[in-house]
Amino acid sequence: MKNKKIIILTAFSVLLGAGLIIYYYLKSNTITPIEFKDSADMESYIIKQKEKFKNVNYSIGILEDQTQSKEMRYGAESALCEIETQNTEAFNSLLTVFSNKEEKEPNLRYAIAVCFRDNKELRAVDALIYALKDNDKMMRFKAAQVLGELKIQKAVAPLENMLKNDSDKTVRTNAARSLEMITGNSYK
Repeated sequence: MKNKKIIILTAFSVLLGAGLIIYYYLKSNTITPIEFKDSADMESYIIKQKEKFKNVNYSIGILEDQTQSKEMRYGAESALCEIETQNTEAFNSLLTVFSNKEEKEPNLRYAIAVCFRDNKELRAVDALIYALKDNDKMMRFKAAQVLGELKIQKAVAPLENMLKNDSDKTVRTNAARSLEMITGNSYK
C-alpha cells in the first residue's frame, strides 16, 4: 500500500510540474496564463494537449514551423517518431526537418537522428550519410554514431573519409568507433 501512495504522489508531482512549466512558459511569453481550478483540471488540460499530437497533420505542422516553441516542436517530434515507421507523411516530415541545415533548433535534428536509430529507419540512410558533411560538428558526430549503431555497410567509405579528414578530433574518434561497429575491424 505504501508503494502505491508513493507512485500516486510521484505521478501527481510530475503532472503538477508539467502544469507549472506550461503556466510559466505561457506567462513568460506574454500569453494569458491558463488558470486551473484544481489538479484534476490541470491534468485534464495536459491530457488534451497530448491528444492533439496524435493528429499527424497537427504534429507535422508544429514540427515544421520554426516559429513554434521548442517544447511544442519536441512534442511533435516525439509523436511523429512513434508512428513514422507506419506513416510516410510522418517520416517525410521528420526527414525534412532533419535535413534542414538552417534549422534553428539543432538539438531537434539530433533527436530525429536518434529516432531514426531507435526505429532502425533504413529510409534515412542517405540523409544520415549526407549529414556526415554537415557544418555542425555535433550533427556529424550524431550521424556517424547512428550509422555505426545501425551497421550500415554503405557508410563505410564516407566514415573512412571522415576519419581521415574531419577537422574535429571527437568526430574523427566517433567515426572510428562507428567503423569498428560496422566492420569489426580496429581503426585506432
